[in-house]
Amino acid sequence: MQKKKLGNLIKFLETIPLFSGQHKNALERFSLNLKKLEIHHHDVLYRQGAIVENIYIVKKGQFEQ
Repeated sequence: MQKKKLGNLIKFLETIPLFSGQHKNALERFSLNLKKLEIHHHDVLYRQGAIVENIYIVKKGQFEQ
């Protein structure tokens, strides 16, 4: 991953309360495992009660429960 892109991703993560107190090295390691996913209206990420293996961070837009 490009250094500039990684730096921008870390800055974004620091704006999220869950990650805001984390050390930059930890955020960098975490960032290396992230994948960008574009979803569209009516796409389903997971259903209530389903066992999930991923977390999703919404950078732009919103979704319904």
